[in-house]
Amino acid sequence: KDGYRLQFHGNREMGERELAKVIASWWDRYRQEEDETLLDDAAYQLELHYRTRGYPLAGVAYRRTVRKKTVRVTFLVREGRSYGLGEVEVKGLDNLPGVDPAEAAAVFRRPPTFRARFQELPYSRQRVDEGVEEIRGKLQREGFFYARQKSEKLTWDHGAGRVHLAMIFEPGKRVTIRSIGFEGNRRIPASRLRRVLPFRVGDPFRAAFSWRGKNQLLEYFRDRGYASAAITCRAVLSGGERADLLYRIDAGRICYFGRTRVTVPTRTWPEVIDRRFTFREGERYDRRRVEETRRRLLATGLFESARFVEAGKKTAEGRPVIDLDLRLQERKSKLVSFGVGYSSYEYLEQRSEYRDTNLL
Repeated sequence: KDGYRLQFHGNREMGERELAKVIASWWDRYRQEEDETLLDDAAYQLELHYRTRGYPLAGVAYRRTVRKKTVRVTFLVREGRSYGLGEVEVKGLDNLPGVDPAEAAAVFRRPPTFRARFQELPYSRQRVDEGVEEIRGKLQREGFFYARQKSEKLTWDHGAGRVHLAMIFEPGKRVTIRSIGFEGNRRIPASRLRRVLPFRVGDPFRAAFSWRGKNQLLEYFRDRGYASAAITCRAVLSGGERADLLYRIDAGRICYFGRTRVTVPTRTWPEVIDRRFTFREGERYDRRRVEETRRRLLATGLFESARFVEAGKKTAEGRPVIDLDLRLQERKSKLVSFGVGYSSYEYLEQRSEYRDTNLL
């Protein structure tokens, strides 16, 4: 109707409606811009659609013609044969702590999120790559930081329409945490900080421990008044088997609550808001008390949202002070609703409700 026509040729297993849905966004953009690179992208998306559904040899090209002011785009589909996943063999994972070879092989046999066109599990290069990364991630979570896939062999059984998969993993040495140290910390004992961390000396080392530990320590310091605390982490691997973690901490000075103002006018009594506060001006800053106040304000049912925003830092009477802005969004104060229902006792019944949630 708009001078553009979309067609598919060569598709036998998948209908035109399904394929058109796959490339709908690219086709809509092409009709607006007439940029042929969008057709290239659409052809690539169709290939991915086929290959993730068990057609590893599928290919898609397109042909564009113009006749009588009508642009006709035909996608030429070469489906090829469908292949299912055959036998899966995973080696190199025997006798590793926390790793089950049978579970590793089962990673490749999880059912797809889409409905397959045949009963057996479809073969897909993308699913194989995702499975390899999942196994590597599992090994690394158990401390095998240098784990990698050593080799892979695909055996194509064209008669049965299956692809058999065999691969070998090389876990490498297991890396464990040898020490956890702190520099620059003069406020809180190191033994207490170690209990804050989600890992201990002797645990398998993971690359994510650096930032996870840093975030945990930052929350711990900021919940105790050190709102300007800054922390960095350095991980040193020794001999490929031991990891030393060193956290550099700049706690800064203890901060205190300054003034808190409501930046959005409300029709609610100020006393109603004030009674929900768990902190007062001049008290030591504590992020947990700010969050508890926010929850108490929302629990009244008067507000759609409540958010504290740091308005600025200053020095008052020789100590750091943090001012806060409280941004509130009120609910609609009046609600009228009607309903009709049916019960076996009263038969047809009618309900109405009026509610005024504003406190003036």
